[in-house]
Amino acid sequence: MGLLCLLCCLASEPVILENGTIRVEVDPAVFAIRFVGLTGERNWVDPGFVSEAERNSAGPLDPGGLFTGLVPDIPQDAALLRGPATIISQDAHGLVLLGPESPQTQLQIKKEIRLADTGGRAQFSVTVLSSSNQSRKLAIRNSVRIPQGMTLCLNRSDGDLRVLSGTGTIFDIAKKSLEYWLIAVPTSGRSFNVTLGAPSLQMSLQANQRVWSRRLAVTGVPADQFPDKCAFTCALDDASRAYTASLQGPMREVSAGSPLVLTEDWDFDRHGK
Repeated sequence: MGLLCLLCCLASEPVILENGTIRVEVDPAVFAIRFVGLTGERNWVDPGFVSEAERNSAGPLDPGGLFTGLVPDIPQDAALLRGPATIISQDAHGLVLLGPESPQTQLQIKKEIRLADTGGRAQFSVTVLSSSNQSRKLAIRNSVRIPQGMTLCLNRSDGDLRVLSGTGTIFDIAKKSLEYWLIAVPTSGRSFNVTLGAPSLQMSLQANQRVWSRRLAVTGVPADQFPDKCAFTCALDDASRAYTASLQGPMREVSAGSPLVLTEDWDFDRHGK
């Protein structure tokens, strides 16, 4: 009972990881990363506001920050995605969290954050576990709520950026440079419930000569195995000031003997490109 109480107590408080260069703050109570950035500098994710009533509820929750979803969406399984999570292991540079199992789907999500010993690199891994012998096809989607004043950047060499919904052309929102697709946040009243997508396995956020790059540790997977043939998607809405950039893995069968894993490599550059 004492160990259980300790784990519950730990899971109710934010956990801070630092290596002297980067800082990550995780809130196990809502199963989301609420701060990512260089030590002593700005937050590169928008954590939003989560009330005590929302924290204590059992329904769906928008935690902001960096959060995980599944494709296709399983709306009735709020606890699967929002926690609260149990801390499995923790040290100065790493954290492993395990969310509750869904009684409906018998799925469970594990998240691991590991900072490099020094420097601006980190790794974020999400695993979907199942206690059912019956398989179901899913993809993992990791989403970042983007703060205002940043620019979303994709390498044009990774493939075309295209409209998935909400507008007729990407050129109302995205600018094309010689090397990159660039989307300013906010988009100055040009996007209303717009969703864009691309086959790119990587994305970056840029602000004030700083760059945060996220890259999926996925190789050799055809584009048609990803949801909407896109490893990258972004949802943009100037009306609500909600801007989200996501990296998602390929669709795969998940069962008791076949967990699903998606890993991102992160890199912070203090000087930009």
